[in-house]
Amino acid sequence: AALLELYLLDAQDEQSMLPGSAKDDMSAMKMKSADFSNLMCDARRPAGATFSRAEAAQLLTSISTYKSLLNQSPQNSLKLAGSTVRALLTGSSPNNSVKASSGFKPMAKIESIGNFGNIADNIQDADAVKDAPKVAAGKDEFVPTSTAAATAQVGELGPVPFSLPVFVATCITYCKLMAQTYPGVAKQAIGQALSDLVLKGKVRPTEIFKEWCPLNFKPLPKYGHYAGQIVFRSRFDDRERLNQAFVSVAADCSFPEDLVNVSWDDEMKVRPYSDKNSVQASNHYVHSDKECYNFKKHSKQGFTKYVAAIECYETMEEATGEWTTVFWLYLPGKTWDGTSCFNFLKEVVNRYHGEVNPKVTKAEEMLTMTDECKKALNSPYHIIRYLLLLPIALFLNLSATLWEKADAKHVPHRLGAKGDREMAFLNLTAAQSKEMCSAFKAAGMPPTAGLLYALCTAYQRHVGCYPFGINLQASLQTRGFVPVIKERYFIGDWLIGPCYKVRRVFKGVLATLGLGDAEYWKPEDAKSLYTELIEDVTTCTGRVREAFVAREYGVIKGGPAPYQNQNLYGDINRMNDSILFNNYGPRFMHPEAKAVSWNWTGPGKLDCNTISVNGCTSITLASTVMGIEKVTSIRNEMKLIIDTIINKSK
Repeated sequence: AALLELYLLDAQDEQSMLPGSAKDDMSAMKMKSADFSNLMCDARRPAGATFSRAEAAQLLTSISTYKSLLNQSPQNSLKLAGSTVRALLTGSSPNNSVKASSGFKPMAKIESIGNFGNIADNIQDADAVKDAPKVAAGKDEFVPTSTAAATAQVGELGPVPFSLPVFVATCITYCKLMAQTYPGVAKQAIGQALSDLVLKGKVRPTEIFKEWCPLNFKPLPKYGHYAGQIVFRSRFDDRERLNQAFVSVAADCSFPEDLVNVSWDDEMKVRPYSDKNSVQASNHYVHSDKECYNFKKHSKQGFTKYVAAIECYETMEEATGEWTTVFWLYLPGKTWDGTSCFNFLKEVVNRYHGEVNPKVTKAEEMLTMTDECKKALNSPYHIIRYLLLLPIALFLNLSATLWEKADAKHVPHRLGAKGDREMAFLNLTAAQSKEMCSAFKAAGMPPTAGLLYALCTAYQRHVGCYPFGINLQASLQTRGFVPVIKERYFIGDWLIGPCYKVRRVFKGVLATLGLGDAEYWKPEDAKSLYTELIEDVTTCTGRVREAFVAREYGVIKGGPAPYQNQNLYGDINRMNDSILFNNYGPRFMHPEAKAVSWNWTGPGKLDCNTISVNGCTSITLASTVMGIEKVTSIRNEMKLIIDTIINKSK
């Protein structure tokens, strides 16, 4: 697709048929536009070309730059296009394997790109693509971290034209799956709720919550994990002390020493930290030789036998003498909420640096749920509401999951999922984070609302519609319990997952008919959603109360996000048609450790996790339903939206 489109540019250049040429007129421009459109539709289908996917993806990304430049400087953009295609066809590509039957004729001369004049500052991404490797990077070469280079590395997925036969086949598959799955799901979930209420007499959901003891360790044949990555601009030179710190915190959590592990991979080539690398692939720092590799995929390498483990990597940048240390984390992922996993490692780092907080595991002894919180959460009306809506909620949630499954069977290239969790990062420096937050506030949005707006808008642009809703991760620790510990250093589980609606059917129909704005979810909507969340979590009412009741009367009653991602979850959240959003807020680690990023993921169609570590904002986008192409595109679009808001604030 990329070669064909670039070749068309080159051919039209030679025939003087492009804008800015002597023969140019409006009809020629319209014909050119139509040619491009038709070519892109045809090029999405397999055509037997043998050039590599990485090369095609890189050139497709470049094409967007060429098109945007046409309006500003046609001749310069033509020279760029012509020189790129000629460079490829003369064999300068390391993997040039274009078939002779494709009609391309080698050209011996590579034209000069020419002088871009006053638009040179606008093509940094194009330069990054031009210089980026066209094949998977080896251990000694790293992919540039601009959004264009990131897209070039993984490729893009184009729109899929509607096909009535395929749609009918998808509907048939979906109906079969629902018929096979829904009765069993409904029986189990409804049975659990009736068992809790009738057989066990648990008419107060807060009583069930109190019985959930996240620090009660039980040995298992293998362990699931909260997997993540933390990066430090320092060195842990005393490895034995780090191991002792890890083991001591684990012992406070009742983990046997033989079930925890700290390992080092000194053979790994580690990419040094740089302030300029905010756009990051999941293997930006380590394992760069493995395509789309990440810490979640790496968890299969023997870590399931440990209840808690970290794998460590380090490097020193010779030019500056500064150390970069990377931990891939495998922490308890079934009973603790996510912030507890952060607090676990925070205490490990503190103890390495000689500071001990013996209270991190004492939440059960120190915290008490307030009477106001109990009264709100134990509302009989909302328990009855839960029971009445349970069959409908199960149906709606399951339908989202099974529709995606049916669609993936018949149109696998729509979202590009390959069965793994894919992820992409946007890790900002402290200065960039401050600039972003100031820009959001100048636009009338709290920082969390600003992130929600950028996220939902990016989702709409690349998925084609808004998400059903935002499944927000909210903690009751500082809202429903006393005393309030502002540092939030406890290990436990206070997680609730309320879902707030985003998609508006009527507005979506108007947009489809051309009678309304396709991007109808505005900054004020994001601010309104955030305000509602704060009100609900502060008073333990609204969507927070509904989500709490669903958690306590559900089959799975706690732990991090996975309890919401089950087919058995009884609150309407359509996880595989929504965005899971988790914001830890400002968190701090020992200053001598110099932590600069913390990335972790969750389940669902799109997960967005964010945290401010020592002032540095880390944003992780991940999906088990979409492939790396879509995840990367949404991350890039989110960055573009944030940058646009920043530029407007200036």
